[in-house]
Amino acid sequence: MVGTPRGARAAVERPTFADAAFERVWERYDRPVLVGSAFRSWTWAGGVTGAVQEPFREGPGGRHLVQYFDKSRMEINDPGGDKSSPVFVTQGLLASDMIIGRVQVGVNSFEPRRPAAIPFGDADDTVGPTYASFSRLLTAPARARGEAITASLDRAGTVGTVADSRGVVSVGDVPGSGHSIASPFCDYLRAAGPVYDGGNEVTEPLYNPTFYVTGLPITEAYWTRLKAAGATKTVLIQCFERRCLTFTPDNAPEWRVEQGNTGLQYYRWRYQTPVEPTPGVTPTRPGPGASPSAATPTYRPSNNRIAFQSARDGGSPKVVLMEPDGSNQLRLTGGEGEELDPAWSPDRTKLAFTHQGYLYTIGADGTGIQRLDPAGRFQSSGDRQPVWSPDGKQLAFTRCRDGICNSDVWVVNADGTGARFVAGDGSEPSWSPDGKRLLFASSIGVDLAKRTLSTINIGGTGLAPLTAAGPGRMPTWSPDGTQIAFVSQRDGKGAVYTAKADGSGVKRLTNAAADDYAPSWSPDGKRIAFASTRDRTAAAPNAVAIYIMNADGSNQTRITDAAGSHAMPAWAREV
Repeated sequence: MVGTPRGARAAVERPTFADAAFERVWERYDRPVLVGSAFRSWTWAGGVTGAVQEPFREGPGGRHLVQYFDKSRMEINDPGGDKSSPVFVTQGLLASDMIIGRVQVGVNSFEPRRPAAIPFGDADDTVGPTYASFSRLLTAPARARGEAITASLDRAGTVGTVADSRGVVSVGDVPGSGHSIASPFCDYLRAAGPVYDGGNEVTEPLYNPTFYVTGLPITEAYWTRLKAAGATKTVLIQCFERRCLTFTPDNAPEWRVEQGNTGLQYYRWRYQTPVEPTPGVTPTRPGPGASPSAATPTYRPSNNRIAFQSARDGGSPKVVLMEPDGSNQLRLTGGEGEELDPAWSPDRTKLAFTHQGYLYTIGADGTGIQRLDPAGRFQSSGDRQPVWSPDGKQLAFTRCRDGICNSDVWVVNADGTGARFVAGDGSEPSWSPDGKRLLFASSIGVDLAKRTLSTINIGGTGLAPLTAAGPGRMPTWSPDGTQIAFVSQRDGKGAVYTAKADGSGVKRLTNAAADDYAPSWSPDGKRIAFASTRDRTAAAPNAVAIYIMNADGSNQTRITDAAGSHAMPAWAREV
């Protein structure tokens, strides 16, 4: 997490843990940071995945349980082992694998891969080095004790020098590694501070032994220039077996040394980048939840993903992406507070969402986040429910006028300029496929069961109530414009309905025994995703899951876990 703002503690939600042993390890290091009793950089930070079963030859059934965090991965190789042992939970050689070009599938078993062309800074950084940039430097000699560190590294792996070492020197050779360690990293790994142990917070060395978390150094330290948090920074990087560490002199003292986002970067490399086959080798890299014996290629995101909001990590909802079968779920956002109402841009390169009453856009790879501040924002209590125009140039959204969100429908340019009022007393807008009209729900002065649907021209003229549709909310046009899907409580609890574009021919698709809501059409118009409370139990009274069904209501299938809290699915449209 290079480039934390000066004096700030990075916002991280407490994860939901795949195993109690993972929770104990996480709490030792990061619970004091989370509650504010320790001011230092994170050791694990937020959760990237839930439970994942990955191939591991010595594990039961040829697999082991792992869970990815921003900074690394936790794994249990022998579930029958001593749970009190400090090595019951291990991590894997993540940094080594990405630099060398391999995937570990057993204690001493590896599958070849190309080294990871994954940058250390922002995912869209094209200047700074990647893990692959270190591939030819694994045998570089150790620097002598006390030697100033002035070596630099560029993206091509070329070593140069810098004029200023910033006071960084070599502390000398680390026995067994063949490499030295830079002074800021040595001080960091030997520091003491508050840790959480056995239900109490105590002060003791954070890492004992010193290289317990990082592993031994596998490279020397190098200065580089990279893009982080949208800005170009001077950063010192040194990689160890399990993780890489960064030193950013311009950060506040407590944040100058940070663990790199090795876990997140490794996950993206393993599951979201193309694999170039090695002759004679059949890779075995199942994605989360897949059979460990299935020979499947590394995951490549499709153009048909579903975005949704999920409180999977035990805190406020975040935007998550997945395939239409529920596989390869990946958290996209990770700010502090609720991040809601995801909506795909027509070209599928961006999403819009809301955070603390503001509209944001973000790249589908998690980069380029931008807050929009449409005119009139100061007069409202929040902007919500963004949805892109078919040409990707505008967003329609709901602007709340008061604390209970009596609201109006507005439209704004995709860069946040040119905001204009379109319709009063409305919410939950949806664009017609030709981009000329908006479908929305009337929202003032009535409860959810009594809202009605209307359409209006983008210019604010031609208001047309769809009286034939009856009460409804959360409307959305089908990709071909011939139908609408919406939610109505006319038969009890919320159910998903469809009708013709003029509101006639209403048909109920779900059974209204539970609350089904937030329909979203697939790009081809043949299926509908929706959220449902039908899986609630005494043990999971607040559960919400994402389902998909055929456009006629048949084959209703849950694609997220039953006990989680997942809502507001959004499928992109073909244009």
